[in-house]
Amino acid sequence: MKSYRFKLGRILIVAAVSTAIMSAATTLNNVSTVHADTVSDSSVVNTNNQVQTNSNIKTGTWGTATWSWDQNASEITVSGGQAGEASDAPWNRNRPNFGLQKINFTGKLILPANCQNLFSALTGLTSMNGMSNLDTSNVTNMSDMFFNMPSITNLDVSHFDTSKVNRMDDMFTDDRLLRYVDVSHFDTSNVTNMGGMFFDTFVLKNLDVSHFNTSKVTDMSDMFYAMFRLTDLDVSHFDTSKVTDMSDMFGRLNDLNELDVSHFNTSKVTDMSHMFMWNFSLTNLDLSSFDMSNVSKTEGMFEDDSRLNTLVLGSKNKFRSNTGLPAVKESGDYLGKWRNVKDINGDNINNGSTYTSDDLLTNYTPDRAGTYVWAKKSKDVSDIKDLYNDVKLAISYSAGMFNSEPGNSLKYKDEFNGRSIYGALDYAYNSNNYNELIKVMHDSLAKAHESIGSLQVNNAKAQELGLNVDQLKEDLSKDSVPYEYSNDNDIDGINKQLDSFVSVRAKYNKLVQQGVFDKSNYWTINK
Repeated sequence: MKSYRFKLGRILIVAAVSTAIMSAATTLNNVSTVHADTVSDSSVVNTNNQVQTNSNIKTGTWGTATWSWDQNASEITVSGGQAGEASDAPWNRNRPNFGLQKINFTGKLILPANCQNLFSALTGLTSMNGMSNLDTSNVTNMSDMFFNMPSITNLDVSHFDTSKVNRMDDMFTDDRLLRYVDVSHFDTSNVTNMGGMFFDTFVLKNLDVSHFNTSKVTDMSDMFYAMFRLTDLDVSHFDTSKVTDMSDMFGRLNDLNELDVSHFNTSKVTDMSHMFMWNFSLTNLDLSSFDMSNVSKTEGMFEDDSRLNTLVLGSKNKFRSNTGLPAVKESGDYLGKWRNVKDINGDNINNGSTYTSDDLLTNYTPDRAGTYVWAKKSKDVSDIKDLYNDVKLAISYSAGMFNSEPGNSLKYKDEFNGRSIYGALDYAYNSNNYNELIKVMHDSLAKAHESIGSLQVNNAKAQELGLNVDQLKEDLSKDSVPYEYSNDNDIDGINKQLDSFVSVRAKYNKLVQQGVFDKSNYWTINK
């Protein structure tokens, strides 16, 4: 794992800064030797006849742009013009600049082609005003442009023209208090390196990269690493066909619980080490599209992903080394293993093979492609005998609305394997197939509930009783939609489904007995 993105260039920068600090005492006071910088020693008298000194205002030029540095206010103001080299920017030329808190851009400022490290290591800077005046149309390199600005909270780059940029690596790295940055309009069609682009932006919660054109990118390592507070990340449209390095790409996204990488083209990737490590909230990953033929590094790929309970694996997955996939704990309903529940085509597998975390990936072979989930312990149908009987009873009580007994119908053969509702329920129960019984109870309640919608209003009787026929039909349409659940566990969901059906059944049973609705031939004609 690359805990810090140390590079040779950055080491040289640190060395240069250190040298500048050592000579600061002499160079900052000897301004005549620093390019075109000047210091105003003039004094002015204010309205109260108090003398104010302007000796702390420093001025100079950067390319054709002029600048002034008010050291009392801890701010630099830069006019419009053609900027010089990044290293000649006043905040870079006059290090140390630890006290600098604000930069103001007052006119259109054309930035140089190479903006690498332009604003890097401005550790005390809290605001940059007038960034819409920055003309970036000629910029090709934005690497480290805003690197290590730990006090900045907002960067307005929404107007940046990035159409010529080919490097964005480490662009916002270590901006640890950054809360807002809008990159949604970035033209990234020429960018080849996005490594570490948002590395260590700890508190950034929202980031829209959904429109990024990544067709030329080769390096995405550390791209989103340690974005602790990020809750949503849409990379579903990323073109990754040229990427070779995805190491640490999504590492330490503590609050992210969904990540769609199902369409990633990884045919050229060689390094996936720590790619998803320390994603404590992530519950599922679909890697079925991953071609890992050229991958040589997978160590720590899933390290400490303690909530990851669903993996979709493909025929071209190959895990070269210890992926760090956490062991499934044997506790509560869980067996402590992974179970294969669907094949490569998405078809269900009953009683699929189980694997430990080590066995699942270390010994993974293409023929095992499919969906794997945490295996649940086997349950006995006797645990839900009362619910099973309640479901059968509820369906039988609906017989008064039909000219045939619903529970004995042979409709929906696919769902019930050619059996009637009662037959399917009894078969699952008598076979002690807990999961199958859960499924059949759900399906049979849904089918019985839907069948109520086949009732027809007896217009004459309804009018006799003073009922609105149109309203009756509208109510029936709504009432015949069964309760569906996704977040409930199986038992809670079926109980709610049962309650919903019983309530509707009682209502329409009564209306049928009153003659408001005619008995339906639904189950008879569908035998």
